[in-house]
Amino acid sequence: MDYSYQHAQSQRVLRQRNLLGIAAIVLAGAVALLLLMSATRSREIVLQPVLGSPVTVSSSGVSREYLELVTRDTAVLTLNRSPGSLDYWMKSVLAIVSPRAQGTIKADLLKIVNEQRGSSMSQFFTLEGM
Repeated sequence: MDYSYQHAQSQRVLRQRNLLGIAAIVLAGAVALLLLMSATRSREIVLQPVLGSPVTVSSSGVSREYLELVTRDTAVLTLNRSPGSLDYWMKSVLAIVSPRAQGTIKADLLKIVNEQRGSSMSQFFTLEGM
């Protein structure tokens, strides 16, 4: 009787282990599938301004207030730079520039980046020379 009890107990533990293994494999497959889906998914960046009041965007167009807020936030992004983030700053500015003007703008930005390397000050500037 003692052997039959031990055998039943070991069969129950074996069944639990096998179910746990199957569950782990299913979860690992689900994670792999989700990672694959997220890696191949196309991405779209929507510039969302910091809002002081509620603004709605509909399929008929955007409001004047929304455009003003997005323009202000874009200006802050492009005009604020520090020596530690010059490469990020340059890439961010080039990402919002028209493809036709990227060559000229990149040359001007490289001049600014080269002037600012080694500086210890954060600076604000205007785009008058561009």
